[in-house]
Parts: sequence; structure tokens; C-alpha cells
Amino acid sequence: MIVDNHRHLQQFKGCFISHKNKPEYNEHIFLVFNKIKGKEFRGSIESFKLFSDYLTTFDDGDTKVLVYLVPQEFKKDYELFKVGKYSKFSALLKNKILDFHNITSKSHFFYDVFNKSPLYKLKLENKLSTADDGTKLSPVKIPDDQDLMDIPDIKEEMCC
Repeated sequence: MIVDNHRHLQQFKGCFISHKNKPEYNEHIFLVFNKIKGKEFRGSIESFKLFSDYLTTFDDGDTKVLVYLVPQEFKKDYELFKVGKYSKFSALLKNKILDFHNITSKSHFFYDVFNKSPLYKLKLENKLSTADDGTKLSPVKIPDDQDLMDIPDIKEEMCC
């Protein structure tokens, strides 16, 4: 993946799937960095341009935005992400996400979501069946085919 070898880059602001001012790059990946002066920053940005799926770079206020094509091997995962079908991600992507975040515990939230953990599902149903003040509400039953995390909010996944 693009950021595998650069995870400690201090200026990394985020990864997005769209940009409000660049509709021509719909269906792409955007890496956004806070701009700073210096040779190390420029060198890091230049190294990100070496990836085969790199398309272009543009400045956006105080940020530098790099645009990438969605890698062919992750196109299906990209579409699944947009509709919140995290349990259907490829094993390759699930492992890359877990590795990137240094997650080794099978009791982590991502494991629960990726595997539709029955225990996490029960915990979520209980939470959804209880008001903030502790009052019990009507029981909520999550359908078995439902993933256990919300569909992404496009506004949150949109850059800048």
C-alpha cells in the first residue's frame, strides 16, 4: 500500500476518497499532507510519487495533496468500503489494515468488524437498546447480514 513505508511521516493529515474541489478525480485516493519547508519533506513527497498508481499532486491552501488511482487489486474493496461492507474486504486488505495499525489482538474493534463478531454484535445490540441515562428501550436486533460499523459518511471521507 502507498503509506506502508512512510507511516511515521509527521505531516500526514489523512487519506480520503474524494476532494470537494476536484470532482474530475472521483474514484481516486487522496493523501493529504500539511505543507512545510524543508528538504526532508520534499524528499518524502517525491518518494510518494514513485508508486505506480500515482497520478498527480496539487496544492490546496496549507496542504499538499497527492492523487492516486485505486490499485487494481483493491478496486472491489474500495467499492465495498463505500457501502460499508467491511466484513467482505479481501483478506489481503484486512491484513494490511491490521498491520498498518500494529493490531495483533483478536479482541480489537477492527477484528470484530471484519469478522462480524457475535460477541461484539450482542454488545452493540445492548448499547442500541439502552438510552444514555441507562433506561432500557425496545430491544434492537441487528440482522445477520448487517455489518457492525456504519457506512462511511462521504463528508468525512471527502478532503478539504
